[in-house]
This record gives sequence, C-alpha cells and structure tokens, in this order.
Amino acid sequence: MRNIKLVLFLFMATNQMYAQAQLFNPTDLKITWEIKERNYKKGVQTLSVVTLQNTGPVAIPRKGWNIRFNDGNSHNAGNDKNIVIDRVNGDLLSLYGGKDFKKLEPGDSVKSEILSYIRNITDHPKGFYLVFDEDPAKAIPVFVTIKNSLNLDDLEKEVATKIYQQNSTITAVTASEIPPVFPTPVSYKKTTGSFGLSGAVKIVNDPAFAAEARYLSAELGKVLTASPAMSLTGNTNIILLQKKALASSEGYELQVTPGKILISASSNAGIFYGIQSLKSMLPPGAWATVQQFIVLPCVE
Repeated sequence: MRNIKLVLFLFMATNQMYAQAQLFNPTDLKITWEIKERNYKKGVQTLSVVTLQNTGPVAIPRKGWNIRFNDGNSHNAGNDKNIVIDRVNGDLLSLYGGKDFKKLEPGDSVKSEILSYIRNITDHPKGFYLVFDEDPAKAIPVFVTIKNSLNLDDLEKEVATKIYQQNSTITAVTASEIPPVFPTPVSYKKTTGSFGLSGAVKIVNDPAFAAEARYLSAELGKVLTASPAMSLTGNTNIILLQKKALASSEGYELQVTPGKILISASSNAGIFYGIQSLKSMLPPGAWATVQQFIVLPCVE
C-alpha cells in the first residue's frame, strides 16, 4: 500500500512540475500574422498585424514563455507594448508579451502592428516554435496562420521586373577582358613583361607584416617545389610587403614587375587581402601539382 501511495505521489508531483514548466497548453495559443499593407506610409516596409488569442480554459501569463521564429527584419511598428519582437541571433527572432500584456484570459486576444520587408512569399516569417523559460532546451512547434491581403501575383511580377531591369545592364565580356586579379580592383592595368615565381624568390617584409610574410611563404610552398625564404633586405627577385598610408584601412595596392612583386597596405588586413589577390593570379593548373617556376603577368 505504501508503494502504491509513493508511486501516486511521484506521479502527481511530476505532473505538477510539468504543468508549472508549461504554464499553459501550447495549442491554446492561437497566433495570426496578417500582412496588411506594402510601402507603409510611402516607405519600403510592409505593415502586418500580429494577434495572440487564448482559446484555452486557463489564463496565459505575460512572462515565462516566448515564440521563436525566422525572419530577420521584423520589428514593432509603434509604441504599443502588447507584443514585443526582439532579435535573438542572426535571422532568429523572439516574440513575447510586452509590458502592456497583463494576462491573456480565456477568450481574450491582443494585437500589435509589425513592420518588415516583405517583397514576395519567400519573405514571410516562418519556423515558429514555443519555448518555456523553465525548459529552454525544448522547442514546441506552433501553428501560425499567415494571412496575406496583398496580391502575390502583382508582387512576383514587380520583383521579376526589377531583376530583369538590373540584369539588362549586364554586358558580356571576353575572357581577355577579365582582369586576372580577384576581387576585381578599383583600377587595373596590364603592363609588359612577366615575373618568374620560384622557390628562389625572397619575401621581404615590413616588421609589422611578419605574420603575413610567413603565411605567404607557406601558401606559395603549396605550389612551388620550395617555399620562398623570408628576408629583411633585397631589391630584385623579391615579393615586398610594404607599409603605406592608404585611404582605406583594408585597402591595398598590388604591382607585378619583371623584378619584383609589391604589395602595399596600411594594415595587416590590407596586406592579407593583397596576398589573396596575388594568389588569384596564379594559373589554375598551378594548384594541381608543385612546380619549379610559375610565370605571372605584370600588372599595376
């Protein structure tokens, strides 16, 4: 008899803790997201109205729960604090009761205006799930009714028209017109001659760029039979990492002449990006197997 009472007590205690953790039945919370007006107040955002309704027998408290969903750009339109939307991380948002949300009694509902950027159906909020504060590791999927009073056909046509107009400005270029440097620099000019890249080349660097020099040596060692050595001096057959004041802290200048390769920047980031552009100049076949000698065209 004692065992039966103990089991019954544990069962009731477990149910009570579960009920406390859940606060209310998730299926009792009806959520409606109604998309009302594009270009709200002659702007670029879309106005929506979010409604929370309690269809269950017990009141839904303001605290202790929140709705997570993916959107990335929704936010409150006005000053009402019935429903609040905050960013959790990246495109993950959180929806919960604000300071004006006292308690949602059975049959009652609250609503708030929301602004977001909805261009077509792919921008609709999605992936809704409920999380209770007492059990944050458990995600409970919830159904949300999305009502769209806008004409989706017109929206799709508008988006397609804009994309077509953007693409119509693109002109085809020949392979010879494409700069061998990536990303495409602000200015580019191909000059005469070439530079012979080999393990005999020395990397001469400003002391501030020692780490970048080691990185460049290791990267070139992947395509050459020997990694270029680092040196504090040298005038020819070198790759020079030089400190130079530039307008952009992450900008750089890359110059290839028959005698040397010069990468100039004001910061470590600029030198690093310059090295990436130098690597992009290597012919694709250079990465297939190590070589003794690689020819690079002269540019500035």
